[in-house]
Amino acid sequence: MNYCALLASGKGTRMGLTDIPKQFMKINDIPIIAYTINHLLKSNQFKYIVIGVLEEHVGLTKQIIHDNFRNTDNLKIVIGDNLRMNTFVNIVEYLTNNFQILYDDSIMLMDANRPFVSENLIEKCIKGAKEYPIVTLGSEIIDGVAESQDGFYINEIPTKSTLFSIQTPEVCSLKNFVDIYESLKPYEKEQLLGLSEIFTYKGIKPMMIKSTPYCFKITTNTDFEFARFLTENNLIGE
Repeated sequence: MNYCALLASGKGTRMGLTDIPKQFMKINDIPIIAYTINHLLKSNQFKYIVIGVLEEHVGLTKQIIHDNFRNTDNLKIVIGDNLRMNTFVNIVEYLTNNFQILYDDSIMLMDANRPFVSENLIEKCIKGAKEYPIVTLGSEIIDGVAESQDGFYINEIPTKSTLFSIQTPEVCSLKNFVDIYESLKPYEKEQLLGLSEIFTYKGIKPMMIKSTPYCFKITTNTDFEFARFLTENNLIGE
């Protein structure tokens, strides 16, 4: 059985938003989160898709679901947190408290503001997690990268050929995550802010699946305008 934890509790501070978070902004009159939910539903991979939102956005999320989807039996809403991993843990706790979880049940961590994730990528990640402890999307770094400790001087330039950008979706065994997370000390939980980061910290190597240029996360105004351009010109691919 597969479950999806859809993280939608961000506030859009990097976009300078004050009234509505980025995942609820509209492209062609459709909220970004609705695009993402639609791809998850069309993949036909999940028993439940659990959406983690801040309490003040529960009503808005329910309205978006009502306005954009007919069959909503497998869509659930859980109160999230300002920290994304806390939202993910809240969703995990909801699932383990309300359903019988088997050891081979998988959970996918997905960001609500990746509206162009394809069903093909979703399926690849789900299948990969049946063979590996954790699977994530990865894409090669194109531009040069540098390490700077003060944001002014460059301290080190790592070898670009060994660096990758990792993205959601990430998929792992639900019970395996619970066991690993419960083994972490409180200060470790505060420092480790990603699913792949947690597994890597515990000595478990995530397997990467090659991402596509369309599976980008809308975090800036430039991202939003690019997403709108792609949608309005019907340029979305796999």
